[in-house]
Amino acid sequence: KQLKAENPNTYSVLAGDLLSPSALGTAKLNNEPLAGKQMIDVFNYLHWDYATFGNHEFDIGKKALLERLAESKTEFFSSNVFDAETHKPLANSKETVILTINGIKVGFIGITLPELSPPFVTISDPFIATQQAIAKLKPQVDMIVLVTHQNYEDDIKFAEKLQGIDLIIGGHEHENMYLFRGENLVPITKADANAKSAFIHRISIDKETGKKTIKSELVFLNETLPLDKEANVLVQQWQQKAFDLFKKQGFEPEHIVAHTEQALDGLEASVRNKTTTLPDLIAKAFLHAIPEADLSLYNGGSIRIDDTLPAGDITEYDVIKIMPFGGKLVLVEMSGELVEKALNANKTNKGKGSFLHYAN
Repeated sequence: KQLKAENPNTYSVLAGDLLSPSALGTAKLNNEPLAGKQMIDVFNYLHWDYATFGNHEFDIGKKALLERLAESKTEFFSSNVFDAETHKPLANSKETVILTINGIKVGFIGITLPELSPPFVTISDPFIATQQAIAKLKPQVDMIVLVTHQNYEDDIKFAEKLQGIDLIIGGHEHENMYLFRGENLVPITKADANAKSAFIHRISIDKETGKKTIKSELVFLNETLPLDKEANVLVQQWQQKAFDLFKKQGFEPEHIVAHTEQALDGLEASVRNKTTTLPDLIAKAFLHAIPEADLSLYNGGSIRIDDTLPAGDITEYDVIKIMPFGGKLVLVEMSGELVEKALNANKTNKGKGSFLHYAN
């Protein structure tokens, strides 16, 4: 609201993972998870403009995803995500977007990494899809913004090898970064996950020369910013609704299940880079649950709370927030060589959800 008051030509863009994962999203209404319904409601209130798909959008399944897209006033777009049956963009989404502001045309390309592609979508090669989208858009627009949900190494590759990109708005990594790469020093920007920060891009284009000026600023979304009262009421309503649904499922969200004498660090900046109190506790709990195991092993990306639980009581809802994906513990036999290889992978997996935690 502040930015739109400053400049009416202000547009909001999200680089994926809007609908999942979410603790509230696991609450079931009519035996079906909310699956991001609460997020669409809040984003509709915010009049959010554009979004591309993150890999976690597909967690909720095709039926729920298509329902969310139908409910959404936000314009979803992707140049490499297609319906596996129709081979066209998912219903209520587009391949690209062209935004016209005072006669200036800005083209948006959306890209999602293809790993863990579910059967109901086809995710084409991101590099080739971007190349094709640039060729299609370039004659029609004055500027191209690439909105990606992929590893920053791929963003760098795109900036260095593809001509025509003016700005990359990235997602997938959960920590902020601001880089310049390629012959034309293309800005690559990623804000922090879970709305902890946002990048503000102030862009001007000289109509006569076509020269573009991009000034990017990372702003942390914390207590220094005034709370939007209407949005907060909406959030509280959804939390209460989810709690009521949890109770119908047999959960007691506010029921105390444990007490800790120390703070439990579940910040994503921590659990994707090193062992801290929370992942260590979880690894030991897994080992305790299956006494015959010699080693417990799981990935830091399973922990989604992105917060530190202070010393004190832990509730059922805290547990849901910590690990909303669910799943089972599985006992397997592994060779020492494979275990060593898996643990050594942590050297290259720092900062990623694949970073491993263990106890033995």
